[in-house]
Amino acid sequence: MVRPYYGCRPWNTKTVTIFLTRWPVVTLRLMRVLMLSTYDRLGGAAIAARRLHDGLRAAGVDSLMLVHEKTDPDASVISAYSRLNTVERFRLSQSIRRHGAALGRYPERTTADWSINRWENGLRTAIESLQPDILHLHWVGNGYMPLQTLSRIRVPVVWTLHDMWAFTGGCHYTDGCEQYTDSCGCCPQLASDTVRDLSRSGWMLRQRHLPVERLTVASPSRWLADCARKSSLLAKAVIDVIPNGLSLDRFRPFDRSLARSVFGLPHDTPLILFGAVNSTSTPRKGYVYLKQMLLDLPAGVHTVVFGTFDGLDLPSSTTSVGVLRDEHTMALLYAAADVFVAPSTQDNLPNTVMEALACGTPVVAFRIGGMPDLITHGQTGYLAQPFDTTDLAAGVTACLENPSWGQAGRRDAEARYGIDHAARRYLELYRSLLP
Repeated sequence: MVRPYYGCRPWNTKTVTIFLTRWPVVTLRLMRVLMLSTYDRLGGAAIAARRLHDGLRAAGVDSLMLVHEKTDPDASVISAYSRLNTVERFRLSQSIRRHGAALGRYPERTTADWSINRWENGLRTAIESLQPDILHLHWVGNGYMPLQTLSRIRVPVVWTLHDMWAFTGGCHYTDGCEQYTDSCGCCPQLASDTVRDLSRSGWMLRQRHLPVERLTVASPSRWLADCARKSSLLAKAVIDVIPNGLSLDRFRPFDRSLARSVFGLPHDTPLILFGAVNSTSTPRKGYVYLKQMLLDLPAGVHTVVFGTFDGLDLPSSTTSVGVLRDEHTMALLYAAADVFVAPSTQDNLPNTVMEALACGTPVVAFRIGGMPDLITHGQTGYLAQPFDTTDLAAGVTACLENPSWGQAGRRDAEARYGIDHAARRYLELYRSLLP
């Protein structure tokens, strides 16, 4: 019997049969990887997942992406609803609605993201209909993937951690809480003083259904990998560190004067760039620290912001360019800036920081989370002491005084963060999990 060959080839058909003279017929079956993500484009985790999906397909891997909300016409991105009958579609919709209703029992909770994923739906049927060899999870919150589904999947599972949700009781970032190392309960984000609250039940659900013996965890940052190893739920799992990747052809340096002209930005003023999704309403993004930092800078700087905001009240001249969905346009904006500021208080491996470095723009951030993985202090940017806004402002000044840091950041991105590097690392991982 000839074993199937799992590898990559420059075609995307599922099987290829080769007829060899005087030898048995050999069938080469391409490895099918199924990416699972709540969204295909919305949010940094979905963008990172989609980039990996595209990178794998460019390498010849039969990669499919199964999502709850499909906005991309690409046929390799599949809506879960399209694989289900009417009853299963209803169950999937209900599971996504019910998690919001359950959170309503905690009216004093913080605005931080929280996902429950307790109710079974038709997602398992959709997964099995696509017959994957590897199931690769990304951000699957907001009720999309029931945790019970994992214990019933019989193929190897890879889970890329885009935040901490896989090993907490339901929060996506803990905001310094260490209860995930035990069993959660009395959750500060829920404003709960009850041990058996939603966080404890979420932790118990994971304890019952996480298939640790078949689960391989990939963390984009060393910080998040260390958190997973400290957790009570994933301490015994196989955990590897594989950074996200991006297209170095799209995200690259451009002529700064040209880039500023495209956006109508001043040419003779230092430009500070800041942006993220829901920056003003998500405390973790550090908007309050950005405001304070600008007070510590000398007059004359101009701040450029992108993304979604509930209202801007920065103490400097400011230009808002809104949401930019085209990566080429986004790269031009990075190239227009003298420095990118990422004042997050807790973060994994932000796409924005990686993108800025690839475009030759130095980055200032607090020394937290995955920032030290991306920024080499004093060479490609500046790592300020948490949460010292005076030091953050000193970092901006240092970047303005050392324009060569941007060139060094581009070289670093070329060496470490091309999407081909990430795709190759994951392909090696997939092969190690298959017979």
